[in-house]
Amino acid sequence: MAAVSPITVISWSEFIADPPLMYGLFPRTPGTLVHDPNRVMILLDSNEASQKEARVLKVETIEELNQLKTEILRKPILMRVYAEHSKVDDYGVYRVRTRWRGDFALLINTLHPIIQGQLTEKFKEATNAMLLGEQFCLEFDLSEALERWYAEILDTATDCSRNTTTSRHTRIYITNHTKYEHCFDCNAVWCVLCSPCWMLSAPCYMIHRAATVKDFQHFIRAPFVMRTPLSSGHIAEITPESDREVLQRSRDLLQQQAEVRQAQVRLQQTVPVAPPSYSEAIASPPPVTTQPAQLHPAI
Repeated sequence: MAAVSPITVISWSEFIADPPLMYGLFPRTPGTLVHDPNRVMILLDSNEASQKEARVLKVETIEELNQLKTEILRKPILMRVYAEHSKVDDYGVYRVRTRWRGDFALLINTLHPIIQGQLTEKFKEATNAMLLGEQFCLEFDLSEALERWYAEILDTATDCSRNTTTSRHTRIYITNHTKYEHCFDCNAVWCVLCSPCWMLSAPCYMIHRAATVKDFQHFIRAPFVMRTPLSSGHIAEITPESDREVLQRSRDLLQQQAEVRQAQVRLQQTVPVAPPSYSEAIASPPPVTTQPAQLHPAI
């Protein structure tokens, strides 16, 4: 795994349809994600509402922290992340807004030297805090790296456009207390729409948090690779530095996936869904689930 890219992303729909795309770490079980806990750590939940808690790793003792550190540094981590890129083209008399949404399986190769160096340094700080009897929260954040990669791979910037990129479910928390609540971070939405609420709640939270918990936040910086299957049966690995033809194919693919996702959202919002009949209900396929299974490691 040390030779594999530090961070790999695959479109979630392609990944769940063919899990072996992720370097053979998962068996071919379309629609069901089966994994070997000895080979890969999964930080996701089949329930969208539980995604945040799936990325909070609690420890109570220094022994548990050291054990978690060893586990993280010896096998890759799989997460499900989301990115959104918006472009506003201003042509003077009118504006055109375009939006892309991406849903990705993201693998952090913790065995790669670039990743291991960053994680090890921050684990030392957390260990020192715990040895002093302090409450702490160690946060590894992939938001900046993911947003930068998504904007670069789409490459939609023009002289008359404004671009913004956001992401979700990109943080991993390791704590013996509670995770830091980023909803209290100052941003434009809070200032414009909820200024009185923010002024009353955020300072109190931040003062109390600083007095009781030691927060360590680290933005992981590493190159991305996107893997996607080709019609020929081969797998293409795409980076912002890929040749023009391959890169254009990846942009077209991302835009098609974003358009399909937007169409599905609009359809759900506008078309009422009738309850299924009895025969349809018993014939419907089971939902995607995540379950561990002991597998023999690949040779």
